Amino acid sequence: MTTRKDTAEDNLDLLRKEYEIIQSKIDKIGEFKFKIRGWSITVLSAALAGLISQKMSSIYWGITFLIPVSFHYLEYEQEILSNALGRRAKNIEYLFFLLQRNDGSKKIGIQLKNAVRTLESTPRIAAAMGNARSKPIDHKKLLDIQHNLFFYTQALLLVLLYLNRA
Repeated sequence: MTTRKDTAEDNLDLLRKEYEIIQSKIDKIGEFKFKIRGWSITVLSAALAGLISQKMSSIYWGITFLIPVSFHYLEYEQEILSNALGRRAKNIEYLFFLLQRNDGSKKIGIQLKNAVRTLESTPRIAAAMGNARSKPIDHKKLLDIQHNLFFYTQALLLVLLYLNRA
């Protein structure tokens, strides 16, 4: 016969495992974002070498301009997923924090109930990622110059090379 305490321990074990998986996913997303930038430079360099050496028409320059745009969007998607997973990890951390401070007081009890309600169920990694992807594009974040300077620099380089190709 399973007791309520056994179920609570099982749920905590699931939360710990979920937390470890989330941290691993966030690390992999960080690595992938780094690879995106590397591939962006590689592909753009190869395209520019071909464009400059062959003196291609404006159409090809326009198509090449899509390279930093598409890689920029890939990085934006990874940022959205990383933020969603980060929020989930923060909620789990908060629950663990409350459990460590649990002194049986009514205030902590209410905070624990709210934290558990926020977490809904476990595991919810796929749900957190799905919810993040289903939200509309945040154009302000997508077009923020300070946050996306790397890709804006690539686009500016393309424009300058196009204007000086004569």
